[in-house]
Amino acid sequence: MPGVRRTSSPAAQSSPASAPGLPAGSRGLRGRHRKALRLGALLAVLLPSLARAHAGLEADVARLTKALDEAPSAALYLRRAEKLRLLGRTDEALADVDRARGRGASLLLVSEARGLCFAAKGEPAKAVAELDGFLGGGGVSQDALRTRAAMLRRLGRGAEAVLDARRAVELYPEPDVVLELARLEESLGRPADAARTLEQGLARLGGAVTLRLELIALYRRTGQHGLALAHARTAASALEVKTQWQLLAAEILLDLGRGSEARAELEAVIAQLDARLARRPNALQLEARGRALELLARTTKQAKEAAR
Repeated sequence: MPGVRRTSSPAAQSSPASAPGLPAGSRGLRGRHRKALRLGALLAVLLPSLARAHAGLEADVARLTKALDEAPSAALYLRRAEKLRLLGRTDEALADVDRARGRGASLLLVSEARGLCFAAKGEPAKAVAELDGFLGGGGVSQDALRTRAAMLRRLGRGAEAVLDARRAVELYPEPDVVLELARLEESLGRPADAARTLEQGLARLGGAVTLRLELIALYRRTGQHGLALAHARTAASALEVKTQWQLLAAEILLDLGRGSEARAELEAVIAQLDARLARRPNALQLEARGRALELLARTTKQAKEAAR
């Protein structure tokens, strides 16, 4: 793995001092390098997926265009409008919605499609007006509720945005829908409501990892490190391989000034990683080991500062 120096055995790296050739000021650089590598790896995964998705949408547009040439209909125009909107071609999408309306499309569906297009164009007032027509007329969809909530927030109508986001969670209890509500509540200065939303989401969705990570981050941001630590411990206890949660627990222990406990946690993590690396090295375990060493160095620094 680029940027990671290996000695003859993993055990030889059990302390920051065991990596020769690294000047004292290089740890921050090494950390930044690791973050850059992580971002690069993420982009390497995401960019091809995004390109495939874009190509798929373009293919869908071409297929629908051919079908419309052969037998135009309101339903086909609305389907093509959706694909064009997702591609960012919102003016073309709106034109297709108008064509669908001219061919007798439901006014509710037209209002929803126009609302989603105006939201994509960055016109929140127009988006809300159209989505009001859809939702107020008896229509309901996840996209409409989530989009109107986002647009209402942009217009400074936070209380109304929360109502839409809560309704979306009630109707579509999925991790990303719960996350949107919690982040909206926190952005409105209501961290206790956000925490409650995430706790309820965890209970309802069987401990979704994304929700637990968000809840831990929220508790850390609001100084409730004990609750954050409890959630990290709960997550770790449910897994056979718990390295990432143990590292997170060590970070929180450091936040609490409990360096000796953090050190014990990290030494156990390093021993586990060394055993795995001796059997079958892989990049994720090497990265985790590097993070453990960085945190171990922080425990040493914290102990020195406390002794002054």
